[in-house]
Amino acid sequence: MADDEDYVYDEASGDWVPASTLQAPTAEDAVEVRDAVGNLLADGDQVTLIKDLTVKAPARP
Repeated sequence: MADDEDYVYDEASGDWVPASTLQAPTAEDAVEVRDAVGNLLADGDQVTLIKDLTVKAPARP
């Protein structure tokens, strides 16, 4: 007989555990994510990542 239960990887223990044994995350467990100016981000928000590159001018003869 096949095991039809879903399993989830638990990073804290390093084991695969049945999904039915896990508790739903609470508001206390939520991580607060903010952007560069301090605005609170929520699921579905779009952000753009940039990287400043230092550009060197060629040496003049």
